[in-house]
Amino acid sequence: QTQLWPTSRLEIEQAREQGIEDVERIFTTEELARGEVIVTATGVSNGDLLRGVRFYADSARTQSLVMCTRCNWVRFVDGLHFFTRERREEVRLLQ
Repeated sequence: QTQLWPTSRLEIEQAREQGIEDVERIFTTEELARGEVIVTATGVSNGDLLRGVRFYADSARTQSLVMCTRCNWVRFVDGLHFFTRERREEVRLLQ
């Protein structure tokens, strides 16, 4: 569920221009995204759910979350992104 939280008259008017007359209305998940929903998020800075991006000399490490309503699963993905396009013969993972 979600609800708009306008902080000015301008934001209320902008919502009305988009067809939202009741700015206090609570929208359901089905109204926001009908059918199969896949949600992804990647941590930018450290938070309660995901770690932020960690930079190394030649790479960056990210932590992401993927959720699917049809599949009924939640996955955490730990990614290592190399800055160069050269093929590597070995990879060293340091904490």
